[in-house]
Amino acid sequence: MTGGKWNDLLASLKKTLGKVHTLNENNKVTIINFSSQALVEYSGASPDSINVNSLKFQGGGTDFHRALLTALDHIKVIKHNEITMVFMTDGEACYPTSAVTSLKQYIQSPNFNKKFSFYGIEFKCTTNVIKQ
Repeated sequence: MTGGKWNDLLASLKKTLGKVHTLNENNKVTIINFSSQALVEYSGASPDSINVNSLKFQGGGTDFHRALLTALDHIKVIKHNEITMVFMTDGEACYPTSAVTSLKQYIQSPNFNKKFSFYGIEFKCTTNVIKQ
């Protein structure tokens, strides 16, 4: 996702963060930058404090499985009552069946009493993985 795709993703992220902050100045954001690895770049940060330009393309493949499991680990410790996940990708990866199953099981469990929303954004994809 180098070059244009990465720049498009960053531009979209800037707009998304601006809207998140406008909706509620108390919103907190976690950003997980992923390729073949998943790196938590920001955790519980105010959207207006995030320097999007500091996010660097990691290189390597695209591993949705690792990204979603890292997000799930993070969701398990979040104290907020409302969680929104925005998953942004070029879509060039296999469908992460077991990670999606784990995420669904956790958020559908009786012990999970938070509002959860998920949005998927694909950039110039040749596959439809997010729609699955």
